[in-house]
Amino acid sequence: MRRVSASVMILAMLVMSMPTWGALVNRYDFNVDPNDLVGTSNGVLTNGAVISDGKLVLTGGTSYSAPCVTLPGDILKDYTSVTIEAWFSLDGISDWQRLFDFGDSDGGTTGAGGNYIFYTPTSGGADSRFVISTGGIPGYNFGENMAGGAALATATNYHIACIYDAATSTISLYQDGEFVNSASTTHLLTNVGQSFAYIGSSTYRGDAAFAGKVDEFRIYNRVLSASELALTYFKGPDAVPPLFLVSTDPADGQVNVPVNPTLSWVVDPVYTPTAYDLYIGTDPNIADPNVADISAIALIKQTGLTTTSYTVTTAQTLTKDVQYYWRVDAVIDGVTCQGTGRSFKTIPNAPVFTTNPGYTGFFPGQTASLTAVAEDTGGGALTIKWYKVGAPDQEVIADGTHVVIDTAVVDTIYTTTLTINAIAKEDAGAYYATASNTGGTATTPLANFICKQLLAYYPFEGNADDASGNGLNGTLATLGAAPNNILPTFAAGKVGQAINLSNTYANYVDLPDGFDEFRTGLTINLWSYATVAGGWANFIQFSNGAPNSNIFFCRNGTSTTLQFRTANGTAQNAATNANAALLLNQWQMLTVTLGTDGVTRIYRDGLLYKYYNNDGSTVYPTQTIPLPNLITRVNNYIGKSAWGDAYFTGQLDEVRVYNYALTPEEVAAQYVQDTGNVPLCLNKPAYDYTNDCKVMLDDFALFAGQWLDCGLYPESACD
Repeated sequence: MRRVSASVMILAMLVMSMPTWGALVNRYDFNVDPNDLVGTSNGVLTNGAVISDGKLVLTGGTSYSAPCVTLPGDILKDYTSVTIEAWFSLDGISDWQRLFDFGDSDGGTTGAGGNYIFYTPTSGGADSRFVISTGGIPGYNFGENMAGGAALATATNYHIACIYDAATSTISLYQDGEFVNSASTTHLLTNVGQSFAYIGSSTYRGDAAFAGKVDEFRIYNRVLSASELALTYFKGPDAVPPLFLVSTDPADGQVNVPVNPTLSWVVDPVYTPTAYDLYIGTDPNIADPNVADISAIALIKQTGLTTTSYTVTTAQTLTKDVQYYWRVDAVIDGVTCQGTGRSFKTIPNAPVFTTNPGYTGFFPGQTASLTAVAEDTGGGALTIKWYKVGAPDQEVIADGTHVVIDTAVVDTIYTTTLTINAIAKEDAGAYYATASNTGGTATTPLANFICKQLLAYYPFEGNADDASGNGLNGTLATLGAAPNNILPTFAAGKVGQAINLSNTYANYVDLPDGFDEFRTGLTINLWSYATVAGGWANFIQFSNGAPNSNIFFCRNGTSTTLQFRTANGTAQNAATNANAALLLNQWQMLTVTLGTDGVTRIYRDGLLYKYYNNDGSTVYPTQTIPLPNLITRVNNYIGKSAWGDAYFTGQLDEVRVYNYALTPEEVAAQYVQDTGNVPLCLNKPAYDYTNDCKVMLDDFALFAGQWLDCGLYPESACD
């Protein structure tokens, strides 16, 4: 079969009356104009933008007045996932300049977009970022998710790819064909605004416009794989390789693949290959897009295949525990088109755990279990053991009552379960399983039995000690400058004494490192007597900086809105806001819960908080967010944040932190306890006309007094 270069193949495609592009839905090469070479979303040169020497030339300035290309605002409307790819260079460094920005704006002169997706090569001069936010105006206040990279330099050619993957709820950034970073996202691509779309300008008024040259800009309607992006980067602008493979099995990078696997691939239906060439071997060049002809380095070569799968025969049996590379080329319109390389690793001689134990939350006295599944790939019987992490690690020995280990064997599959009956707090910790045969030993990742408990409790009875028994004692601290470097004091509070904190003295409670394990949920419960509405004053915060793995419960700005928010890494999750919940100069019990389902709920004074919209409808503020990541937090405070926010001013009392979500009944019980058994109307009966939370004779009397009342018009209709 003859083989030609990618550039010749592209020229052949261009002369066809109906070229096929597959996942590529918009392409702008800027050789002549900003028109879309693939779709119909033509661009418009705006504010003096020019095309010169086959590149879009932008001179920077302030967005909305600087040169840019304007695209149709709804250019992403048909997609749930997307890959946006560009080749460019920078002529200048300006904070927050946009290579592209799609979204909305208020249309005014000072407004900011709220539902957008953008890439900036210079965010504050510090790094490059791919960002999405769909929470409202301004977007950075509503949980931007971002994947960041290194700062870029001027006079350097770059290739970037920004990916939104709906299947995994992630955004990813690639640079020069290499993966840079990814982040989880709570935002939907379909919620991105469809009012504006710019190459070189921003939907956020006041941010910088792009200063540099754009060689090519592409949009694909699906997630491109790492190998596909390596190929497009290698081919460069003005050369569009046909990305005909949608998916493969094994997937790229898959491990524990059988030694006689069936390799299969799914082809984009826009292409109609007449044959396929399959290459398998141990040479990494097989997966390198720079190497076109790999026939001499492949161990297995199958050319002229007419089906989209191939099973490695017994005679071709692969070797165990070896990294293999493979590539499928396709014959399209008589031309052999280079495919994208993949890799996989075969099963090892040692056992393989195909299912790893995770974690189990428990209350003392319950039964808790961890399960793992191992496969014997070496042909010998497995020995299964469980261990608890310690100094040193200790093997877990079954006693048949408190500790039970069950291992079931079906052919070469071993399913092992560690069960602890009447589990106690001291049983909590990290565990792992091992499986051994003559070929070696496999070990699972660490799993956890997590005791759901009151994790920390600060009653502030003259000190900041933890009364939970877990030893998470706080330290009184101040960052105030003399003579205002005054430590917190104590006075009569809601229950016994409370702590006095002041923004004037910049004093707070410094909590110890930790607060890492919230995979079983979270509750923060406290009493507040705020005397000043300090900007973003935090009641309590656990973090590693701003923003880094934050968990914070605070005032939203200087408003009366109570806010709870988390960040997983540097990606801030959506916030839960309780509008008009905060009052000054009176005691309030404030509670937030986060369940294992990711749902947050806010309570005030023992009851699920609600507020009313302008139309009279009721809102119970909830938000679904990812659970906080498992990480030791080192910036933990009561009354202070990791940002330059105001310190809490007023009194705080009875601060409690749980590593699970309290139920509404448990929140109400805490309120009743702290108020000296003052009853709380948790569930108001339907026929409680006297509003005392009970249905009594006086309610019946009111009901009976209105018996046969009629409000129909005309009155004769009541007869």
